[in-house]
Amino acid sequence: MKSHRTATNAWKSSMRGILLASTLLGLACEFAITPRTAAAEPAKSAPAWIVSKEGAKIWNPNPKKDETVTWSGKTDSDGHAEGKGLVVWFVRNKPAQAVAEEFRRGRAIGISFVSFANGETGAVDNERSTPLVIELSRLSADEQQRNRIQESDPGWIVSKEGAKIWNPSPMKDETATWSGKIDPDGYAEGKGLVVWFIRDKPYQATAGELRRGRMVGISFAYFVDGKTGAIDRERSAPLAIALSRPSTDQSADEQRRRRTEEFCTTCANSRKVTCIHCSGLGYEGASWFDEKPTRRSCFFCRGTGYRDCSLCRYR
Repeated sequence: MKSHRTATNAWKSSMRGILLASTLLGLACEFAITPRTAAAEPAKSAPAWIVSKEGAKIWNPNPKKDETVTWSGKTDSDGHAEGKGLVVWFVRNKPAQAVAEEFRRGRAIGISFVSFANGETGAVDNERSTPLVIELSRLSADEQQRNRIQESDPGWIVSKEGAKIWNPSPMKDETATWSGKIDPDGYAEGKGLVVWFIRDKPYQATAGELRRGRMVGISFAYFVDGKTGAIDRERSAPLAIALSRPSTDQSADEQRRRRTEEFCTTCANSRKVTCIHCSGLGYEGASWFDEKPTRRSCFFCRGTGYRDCSLCRYR
């Protein structure tokens, strides 16, 4: 009787184990088969109207949190931004974009020039919602001399962020903001966007690279009348601006090759992949399964643990 009871208990225990294993297996299968939803990305805000600090209605295709805008141009009878001018977008009171464009009833039309907080500049065809290619060329020697930028009582100005910026032509009641970095000595450094104000109203924006607070290389300037200029800072002379549309006659293979060159999915553009012969550990016989591998450097990766990515080696 006792042996029969023992066998019965053993059978019950084994059945419980089978049921538990079946439940776990079912959950595992459900987890593996059921597609997992990725973390939801923050939903983009729907396009909407925004009112500038001057009271002009401007169409905002991609609203951002804590965003404000200023407009240097006119407004129509209904309060919409109208005509050419300078638009400066701010996020938490820091300049995010400067755009020279033309508005009709608050919506951008024609060609717009835009610079971002990182100093990059582009052009957009608003009718087709497509980017344009900016091409710069030098003016003739006579035009360079005639249009050479003249400094008038230059000096340093400190931006609202505390960055020292060289001001070639100071004006009364003038202030500035800077979107980029500040070096240890307090000078604006690197690429960014400078917005110039007179009595707290933006009248000019400049995008480019600063070194020890001074503009270097090529910079783009936007003015209150909606005009855009490119300046060669080395020669203190303006450049001619031409626009063209991106080429569309590339073959599918060429486009695919360019996309592959832009990003390698194997090595994530690091040019290196883990050596499969040593599992990335750098010595012979190394493996995550070996307890006592040899300590000789791996012949294939020369002890580095990495090899050149074969998919982007020849880029």
